[in-house]
Amino acid sequence: MTIIETRPHHPPPIIPPEIIRERYERRSIVMTSNRAPAEWAEVFGNPLLASAALDRLTHHSQIVELDGPSYRQMHKRKKTETEKEGEN
Repeated sequence: MTIIETRPHHPPPIIPPEIIRERYERRSIVMTSNRAPAEWAEVFGNPLLASAALDRLTHHSQIVELDGPSYRQMHKRKKTETEKEGEN
């Protein structure tokens, strides 16, 4: 299994098209992204590569979209509040 993740406030990694091509219909790929598919041309730096990658990634795929409060942000907010309370 290949796991590729993009993180906020970090430059997105370039997903090598070779990985997607080699694993297409042979192995699983698990991806997480905070970018909408419409923004992938910018991530790949090439609309044609982005389109080909999306076609291969979404063919036979199950897309799980999570919409809700971020666990990391909630934890960070609680930690900051606790630190502020400790200063008082």
